[in-house]
Amino acid sequence: MEGESSLGYAMNASEPPTTLFCLGGQPAPPDARFDVAEVALLPPSARNDFWPLLERALAESPDPKLDALVERFAEAHGAPPARVARVLRICRLLLREAAKRRVTADQFGLDLTLLDTEGTRAVHEVLIPRYEEVQVALRRELLYAALTDHGDLLTRVDWRVDMMKQSQRGHDLETGVVWVTFHYARGQHHDRVTMQVLPDMIEELQRMCAEVLG
Repeated sequence: MEGESSLGYAMNASEPPTTLFCLGGQPAPPDARFDVAEVALLPPSARNDFWPLLERALAESPDPKLDALVERFAEAHGAPPARVARVLRICRLLLREAAKRRVTADQFGLDLTLLDTEGTRAVHEVLIPRYEEVQVALRRELLYAALTDHGDLLTRVDWRVDMMKQSQRGHDLETGVVWVTFHYARGQHHDRVTMQVLPDMIEELQRMCAEVLG
């Protein structure tokens, strides 16, 4: 798209700065108000269907097929691909920066009003309804990334219960055994380890959970 990825951000020093909560009180990128104005120029169908495309772009490492998705979305809704890309990148920028600073919905709405110089409120209609939901997901991503920068992070637990009856080491053992698989992340790498857990250790884990959650 004009020689850059769909998430590239062009800078234009001709516009005066606007400071935003989501940027920690720093000036908005010079092109931000132009890109926000582009939201109102998207066809209504494109604005209504925009979230699935935006979700593909919101992650720290966006979908590698994003440029192709932008092209298909633009064609489906009769919009210029460059316009869709500009709207996508300004929405991504504002939402991710807001998550870094735990910006409230009210503060974010004020930021959008400052950027929406035409007063169309089209950008509000696109972003505000799902703002809280998306912020929870982005904050979780930021937390996971901050933790995995420094070590392994447990991300999921699977389990099942079997009955241990006998082996070559002994008969009539008749003991319940819990198989627990711990899924964990190490940076961008994901792995898992499976352990057998006896009832006394399950009780120990239960005590630990009760104490931590209490």
